[in-house]
Amino acid sequence: MPVRLDNTGVGVWARRLALLALLLAPTLRAQQVATTITLTVSNTTPAYTTPVNASQPINLTTVTLTATVLETATNNPVGGGTVTFYDNAGVPGAAGPDVIGTASIQYPTPGNVSTLHYNQDGPVPGTATLAFCFGPGTHTITAVYSGTTGAPAAGSQPATPNWLSSATATPVTVVPNGNAYLSTNFGMASDYQTLFTAYNYNQFYIYANQDPTISYAGAVGFGMEVPQGTPITTDENTGLIYSGTPYIDPLNGFEPELTEEGNDGYVGGDFIYFLPVTNVTSFLVADIFNAGVPSLITLSSTLNQVMLYSLNTPTAITNTLYVYDQEYPVAASPAQGVAADINGDGWQDIVIAHNDTTGAGVGVGVIVNTFLPVGATVDPAGNPPWAFPETTYSIGHPVSNVAVGDVNGDGKPDIVAVTADGTNLIVMLLNDGTGNFVQGGSVQAGMGASQVALGDFNQDGFLDIAVLNTGDATIEIFSGNGDGTFQAMVPYSVGLNPAAFSIADLNLDGYMDFAIANGDSATQGEVSFLYGQGGGGFNYVSNSSQNGFGLPPSAYAQASPAPTAIQAVDLNGDGYPDLFIGTNVNVAVWAIYQPSTGTYTFRAPSQADQANGLNLRTVSAAVADLNGDGVMDWLLMTTVNGEINCSGCSPNNNNLMTRYTGGFFNQWSIPDVIDSPFGIHPFLSTYQPAPNSIYGQITIGPIPLDIEPEPLPTLTPAGYTFSPGVPIGTSSTQEFTLSNSGNGPLTITSISQ
Repeated sequence: MPVRLDNTGVGVWARRLALLALLLAPTLRAQQVATTITLTVSNTTPAYTTPVNASQPINLTTVTLTATVLETATNNPVGGGTVTFYDNAGVPGAAGPDVIGTASIQYPTPGNVSTLHYNQDGPVPGTATLAFCFGPGTHTITAVYSGTTGAPAAGSQPATPNWLSSATATPVTVVPNGNAYLSTNFGMASDYQTLFTAYNYNQFYIYANQDPTISYAGAVGFGMEVPQGTPITTDENTGLIYSGTPYIDPLNGFEPELTEEGNDGYVGGDFIYFLPVTNVTSFLVADIFNAGVPSLITLSSTLNQVMLYSLNTPTAITNTLYVYDQEYPVAASPAQGVAADINGDGWQDIVIAHNDTTGAGVGVGVIVNTFLPVGATVDPAGNPPWAFPETTYSIGHPVSNVAVGDVNGDGKPDIVAVTADGTNLIVMLLNDGTGNFVQGGSVQAGMGASQVALGDFNQDGFLDIAVLNTGDATIEIFSGNGDGTFQAMVPYSVGLNPAAFSIADLNLDGYMDFAIANGDSATQGEVSFLYGQGGGGFNYVSNSSQNGFGLPPSAYAQASPAPTAIQAVDLNGDGYPDLFIGTNVNVAVWAIYQPSTGTYTFRAPSQADQANGLNLRTVSAAVADLNGDGVMDWLLMTTVNGEINCSGCSPNNNNLMTRYTGGFFNQWSIPDVIDSPFGIHPFLSTYQPAPNSIYGQITIGPIPLDIEPEPLPTLTPAGYTFSPGVPIGTSSTQEFTLSNSGNGPLTITSISQ
């Protein structure tokens, strides 16, 4: 299922065209060069297999999307920028297209022109590729090239032109073969009995006067998207078609089963307790193998290690979601990481924030991806998937958080880093065009600078900086000038105890918004919002009674109950970003956006802490399609204040990776199905999904039902009183008349007295 990612750009076509026009506007910084983009797809009819349980090894059918961007006049490839791929399905109306993902333009550098990647030919200049596994349904794919603002010559790098934005003229349609159902059912009942179900295709009968009857159809599957559409029952005898109505509210028809996979044999999570995720600080998911699904990458600040877990495949021995590959040493105290193609070779690299207070001075590290074939631990030459040693950069301060994006207009990704020693600086590391970095300028943030992100919030074509300051409870915006410098910060107060934010166009009005996880008190958390306005301004909205959630006490004491993470992502497939919130107590929270009211429906199931068992206390979280089945999954890193040991880990530790997959059941009822005529009626149940649903059409049947004429007996007189003989004898003879006015035959099987 396509998801709306952070920095999605414009969420409606009108705003998208306005932004495109803005990017095409003349600038004085560099020569303007028009571009043309074309899109190709490796497989337009990929196979799709529904997983039978949450931990089943995945049969992936990866589709590669390739965008080629050339200068219109010369047909020369562009040398930088990004391409965003869209699934135009969305939903009818304002929701518009969904972002599948963004990929960087490939370009040659001294380090990537040779065959660095096993069985690969190096970068293809001017192309951007994205591997993706599509769920069922019809997907209409388009691509938009971001363009670059241009940059003057620097060092050995020539000047970069102002490559103008462009969009594909013709979409490409992808239609996977398959559907997303785990199971379906179809049954029919009269006013007093069940006639048949989908599990019993024997012929049943019913008398005509037992109408009306009820036909019911249902569907069960993984994921957070309840199937919405129209169930249809067709009487093949008469040709009559009966449409259904939902029996279960689609907004509340699902509930993720927060249980370990295998305990109940149904929908659950893959509890990855046996992976050696010892002393993990944080984690990220990224498709470093270009497999179409993300791998798991964990960081340990205690062991100074990065650990890689690739997605399980049918050839793997275990029946888990991820398979441990290898661990790699890095510089001191890795705190957080992001994935980005920093050297233009088409493969995701890893950028790490190092909170190094040892005096070594490492602030940022870069690990270059050298590609590892999926399912292998090393390539035939014995090389790991990443180039080591890690390339490190000192900025004079430890670093707690990093973000990646082109801040100086040359089309190459730069690094923005937040210092962790109380100086509250935002430092720029500028890409020199070879995948190496030189320190640029810095800006001063507020108190407690923690999380940083990049986005074009004022829609002027330049990336801006957003930083969360937990000390003074603000989010500050530094508007970019497009040359690596920034304007004075504009602060916005964001409520009590802000812990984290996520960026998306939450209400699809064309402006980027912030969803903020707040800790209102020791017993309540809240999501508050900064809604984007025209000109780059924001409007803060807080409503604790509407957007609050409880932080319940549990078996393991938590000194400061609070939210810890938040992610804005489309959970139910309607095209609008929903919310997932992690906390440091044993409750997981998600909120479904209601387009009709502009509000959220919050759900916050909690469970008791379990020693060496499933827990929801979340240090960090990711919501993504982890197994390529087209629906959203959760991956949580949980901990319980060092009080839970993991008996399956060596050495014992309290960091557990837990995967949850939501499960749903939905049922529809169809009244007054059977009328006439007599005889055999073969019934079909067909579910026609709503437009753009991930669930394909499915038909059950035919199931035969015999509608028989019914006798209508009449007894005349209705009753007699028999007088006993005196003193002993036989009463007088009485006569009864039994008549049948019905259409069916009347058979007397016995007479008793």
